[in-house]
Amino acid sequence: MSDTQSIIRDLLRRAGFSEKTVDASGINGYVRGLGIGKRGTIRAAVDDLLSLFQIDAVESDGVLKFTFRGKTPVVTLSSSDLVPISEDPQQLVSLSRKEWFSLPSRLDLVYPDINNDHENSTESGERQVVSTTNYSNIQTSIVLDGTTAKQIADALLDTIYVETFTLSFNTFLKYGYLEVGDVVGITIFNRTWNVRISKLKTTGNLIEIEGVTTDIGTYEQKQSTGTTPPSVIIVTVAKTNTLLTLDIPLVDDTNDVPGYFIGVAKDPTDTNFRYSDVYTSSNNTSFALADTLNIVATSGLTNTVLPTGPTGIFLDKSSSVTVTLTNGTLESITYEDLLNGGNGCVIGNELLQFQTATLIGAGIYTLTNLLRGRRGTEWAMSTHSIGERFVLSGSAIFTRDISQSSINVIEYLKSVSNGQFLSDVSSISFTPQNIRQKPFSPVKITSSRDLSGNVTISWKRRTRIGGEWQNNVEASIGETSESYQIDIFSGITNVRTLSSSTNQVVYTATEQTQDFGSIQSSIVIKVYQMSSVVGRGYSGDATV
Repeated sequence: MSDTQSIIRDLLRRAGFSEKTVDASGINGYVRGLGIGKRGTIRAAVDDLLSLFQIDAVESDGVLKFTFRGKTPVVTLSSSDLVPISEDPQQLVSLSRKEWFSLPSRLDLVYPDINNDHENSTESGERQVVSTTNYSNIQTSIVLDGTTAKQIADALLDTIYVETFTLSFNTFLKYGYLEVGDVVGITIFNRTWNVRISKLKTTGNLIEIEGVTTDIGTYEQKQSTGTTPPSVIIVTVAKTNTLLTLDIPLVDDTNDVPGYFIGVAKDPTDTNFRYSDVYTSSNNTSFALADTLNIVATSGLTNTVLPTGPTGIFLDKSSSVTVTLTNGTLESITYEDLLNGGNGCVIGNELLQFQTATLIGAGIYTLTNLLRGRRGTEWAMSTHSIGERFVLSGSAIFTRDISQSSINVIEYLKSVSNGQFLSDVSSISFTPQNIRQKPFSPVKITSSRDLSGNVTISWKRRTRIGGEWQNNVEASIGETSESYQIDIFSGITNVRTLSSSTNQVVYTATEQTQDFGSIQSSIVIKVYQMSSVVGRGYSGDATV
């Protein structure tokens, strides 16, 4: 169950309205649920609430106001307050009426029944003393119980009969404070008509008004407005959350397209969090909804420095790191589960796995028995410090795909919790480098020299995808073509760049003499595998 006011504010927030442009203080009460089972407009969802509970939505001074129908008259106008609507000075009001035979004798309300496992049920409002046999049908996605649905069906049918008459009239500018949705009394034809304004236009010195007859007793609101039962949870505004942006390698072989990963960490004291809407912008002004995250990532910060360790399939039994979680819990797994990819995480920029998580305090764990430098991140093992981010990979980490033209272009993001408006949240800036498509560094770099001094440099490539061990099967390249660049250094100066389409290249004696003045006994090099999307991958460094 949630309050109607919060639902309308939330729907309009999703449509891009700021908090300052929405005033729902004129409505109250609760609904048991609102189901949106198919793609549609925000307008359709809001209209469902407005029509069922007979709520008016009116723009007033740049603010969208929501109020219940059934108001008392703002003012009562007499004939002296009206201006003739034609050349006949006696014609002060135009009065029309719906054809009686067009009115329904029964109105069927089809609704998700809270007492029937949300299957559709029908309640009807009926008029027994009318000769018409027309039936009207309304289908709503608002969850109701049978009693409430019956009351609403009766009220909606009564409203059709009460609003039989339409009145049009003109009045003076002194009544310029009137708005659509207001009720005015008109004393004419020896009776007073209460009219709910449906159209209003200022023309010259006159206000042209059209409205329908109304009766305050017809608009009884059938929502629960008293104290909410203890068993019912009222959804309120969540606190501002933290958006996690992870520009990291692919954690598996899927989504090999430009992009990065995102997750959400909520305030640990926030019991109202249900989801986060992630909005993006290229100019920090116009934001568009990019994704909705409904799972909180297990995350926190490191308390100790994670030292370097062995990579590959060798278990790092000597290193440990302590982390304090702000969200979630950790658990130990078997060695077999570890080798099958369990307990993957990000610490700083390193992807690793842990077998053992030992709880040493409230939300504080020591991680041991580690598999290090996963997915080509061994380069990050020497960069660790205290206070680094810790994020557990898995279902709470979502892919954020981008276009190739968005790589290395600043992006602004907002993570808006349920109940918040877009304007409630400050943006963060992020520049995605598309690390997920950056080739791993080549390894096992060796060299051989012939009698003329020519040096043949060789290496083993690695692949970002499809790298699992398979007997007698060559690992995939992982790129559109096989290509490498090799930088030659004199100290810290790059003196030459060689290119190759195979896993070796020749650095000739002539080139050595041109670069150094003589044939070299040792050469400092960096080898890069190339990507058609991001260019150079990570470097394999060696002295050959």
